[in-house]
Amino acid sequence: MNPIPERKPEIIRMKDLIINTVNLIKSELELKNLWKVISDPAVKAFYASHKILWKFIVERAAWWGGFYERLIRTVKLALQKAVGKTTLSRDELETLLIEIEGVVNSRPLTNIFADLNEPEPLTPSHMILGRRVNSLPSARLNILILT
Repeated sequence: MNPIPERKPEIIRMKDLIINTVNLIKSELELKNLWKVISDPAVKAFYASHKILWKFIVERAAWWGGFYERLIRTVKLALQKAVGKTTLSRDELETLLIEIEGVVNSRPLTNIFADLNEPEPLTPSHMILGRRVNSLPSARLNILILT
């Protein structure tokens, strides 16, 4: 029979304890302040009037948010590539975000066919606007313009 090994008591340095305690106290204060704001009747009325509902991902199933996390990454990457280290005005930023929105909402949700006679692939913009946002003009339109 194997003897049960004795557990050594954990040694906690006072310096670590003080730093962690300060962080925990600050965190607790921030959470209390946040809770006061969220619990305020005016805030609750605003949420109700705008039909805002909080939905959280289950802690142990973070992969549930993978779909929209990927979209967030796509938007962030597009912003980083377009902006870099420059500063944009409000109008420039708004225009850029609208362009990025158009690109993200033009991604195909269904199969893309090689044959031009096949239907156009379904995109999120089809559901929002009834048409694709970022697409080339149809061949018929080009013929009308040329004649």
